[in-house]
Parts: sequence; structure tokens; C-alpha cells
Amino acid sequence: YSWEFGDGGTDTGVIATHRYSATVNYTVTLTITDSEDLTNITTKIVTVKLHNIAITSLTASPNTVKIGESVIIEVTVVNNGNFTENFTVTVYHNNTAIETKTVTNLTSGGSQPLTIVWNTEDVSPDVYIVKAEASNVTGETKTDDNNRIDGTVTVQKKSPPIASFTYTPSAPKVGDTVTFTSNSTD
Repeated sequence: YSWEFGDGGTDTGVIATHRYSATVNYTVTLTITDSEDLTNITTKIVTVKLHNIAITSLTASPNTVKIGESVIIEVTVVNNGNFTENFTVTVYHNNTAIETKTVTNLTSGGSQPLTIVWNTEDVSPDVYIVKAEASNVTGETKTDDNNRIDGTVTVQKKSPPIASFTYTPSAPKVGDTVTFTSNSTD
């Protein structure tokens, strides 16, 4: 019993095992030779499939905000495998989760955009790394593309309010009623 697995790999024996490293159609050949040196050959096409999702883009905008302002985070995920997949994507600032979204029924070759709004109300002024992580799907072996880092978002202190006012008349006299109007901003 002589086996050729279609990718250069071979084995012998009634039962053989082999591990494929790429998703293609392989022609597997079994050649048997009996004790009288008679030979028979058979072939079958073996289609090797793959589970493989990836994060292909991650952007955060704007990249500088004041505390309490929102950052829009756009993530695009793709299914580079051969199966319809379900998984989650979590977006973080540093190592703190902002939000987790579930992707369901992403077909082979499909992509899906996700939008997450990060309200910076509960963070301190600092520079934050924005990253996204997709959960591994069952059977996935190529997971290095399940993570992506966009760069940084700078969160600044809120601006103090600006006090300003006007009054009329502009040159009041003793006994005049003076009206004061605030033009302040916060």
C-alpha cells in the first residue's frame, strides 16, 4: 500500500494519515501491489477546507478628543475560510474593553463592517492604544490576523468655561438701570 497525498507527501500501510497545510483540491493516489506483483491504482480528489477569519481594518476618528467626546471606531472583518462563521469582535482602549459585537453567519469570502462608539466620559486624560480582537473560530489555525492595532487616541482635559458679559447702557449714569447679559461658553 503506497499513498501519495497530492502535495508531495507520501506514506505506506493499509491506514495512512496526513496533515495538509493549504486549502486546495488534492489528488490522492493509492497504489496497491500484491504478492504476485500485480498492481492497482485508484485516485480521489480531497478538498481541504479552512476556518479563517481576520480583521482587515481598524480606524478610530477623531484621534484627539476632550473627555466626554465620542470616538468612532470602524472595524472590518472578513471570512477567508471555506465555512460560514459566527464569532465576536471586542474593541479595547489599552486593555479595557469598550464594546463587544457579535458577527453571525459571515459567509466564505464575505466581509462585514462594524461601528463602535467610544464615549470617553469615564477616562482620564492620556494617550490610549485602540485595538480590536476577533475570537477564534473552532478549527481555526491561522489566528495572527485576528488582532489589529490602529494606533492611538489622545484624550485631553475638558476646556474650562469662558466667562464673558456685556452691559447696557455702555456709559451708565447714577440712577440708570444697567442690564447685564452673559456671553459665556462652556
